[in-house]
Amino acid sequence: MAGKLPSNILDDIEIIVTPPAVEARDKIADATANQMYLNMRAKSLQTIDQELGLDFEAEQRNFEQMDEAMANADIAPGGEGGVADSALNGLQIENLTNIVLNVAAGKFPAEVGKAIAKAAFPMMDEAALEDMFKPELYASIEPEKAEENVDEPLQSPQGGGMSNRQDPGQGSTRAVQTD
Repeated sequence: MAGKLPSNILDDIEIIVTPPAVEARDKIADATANQMYLNMRAKSLQTIDQELGLDFEAEQRNFEQMDEAMANADIAPGGEGGVADSALNGLQIENLTNIVLNVAAGKFPAEVGKAIAKAAFPMMDEAALEDMFKPELYASIEPEKAEENVDEPLQSPQGGGMSNRQDPGQGSTRAVQTD
């Protein structure tokens, strides 16, 4: 009887068949639909995980570990003191550098530069601003050298005074002194 199984074989073994995951044609559309179903409470996270072939309980443990690690590192998204809350983007750094260079070039006193920076960057640490605008930092800088590094200010069409105009291509508005 080669190749034949006994007639009572199903009493002794259990056969579990798991079909392969169906590949979505548009994963973004599926993710959007899942988000909507979850928000409508028509589908649970557990069901979504099952459809994705994930172990719901393992994923919940992963989230707990990730939350704990981020809380310990003090960079929780949306939380107090997170990196995104305190980091400056490239344009902000450029504008802050220009304020400092204008002070170094003698265009305005350190106290005025600090006040401008504080108004432009209200979330910046007061101690950091104090450090940037210490008069002794500028004593060794030649004003001409500092002025060479200051970006060209935007010119007001009327000329003179302060201008608060859009810097073309920069996507930001900044106040600059014009002659």
